[in-house]
Amino acid sequence: MAQKSFWENLGRGIGEGLRKARDVTERLTDQAEGKLDLRRAQRALENDLRRLGEAVAERAVERGEGSVDLEASPLREMVEAVRAGREEIARLEAEIEAKAAEEANARAAAESAETDFAEPAETSTGSEEPSPPAAGPSPADEETEEQVEERREPPGSAGGA
Repeated sequence: MAQKSFWENLGRGIGEGLRKARDVTERLTDQAEGKLDLRRAQRALENDLRRLGEAVAERAVERGEGSVDLEASPLREMVEAVRAGREEIARLEAEIEAKAAEEANARAAAESAETDFAEPAETSTGSEEPSPPAAGPSPADEETEEQVEERREPPGSAGGA
């Protein structure tokens, strides 16, 4: 019976580990996607600002216009693109911050649940068998191995059927 609970515990532990690995991978992927979206928006804003600066410089320096009318059609569109880019960056930054706070709360809750779960397991009721020493097999271990061998080959099944 001790072997069965060991294998059940091992299976549960592996399943829990896989679930946690999947959850962490999903969170990291979401974070990376958010940061990548933010970087793309920043790059687009930089390009819009560069184009706007070039257009203003062309009008002010090369054409000799004393003042630049930002209501002129191409400039107005560029200014609107800059405003939209800044708003998009602010939205993405807020979204990243919200996800980070949500993740921190989830991590704290998970750690709290793990701590709550681990505390009862640490206390012993006295009915559990003590763990065998790590210094080699004990007579109890040898008996268990014999029992395992008996289960693998039931009596009378020698040579297959």
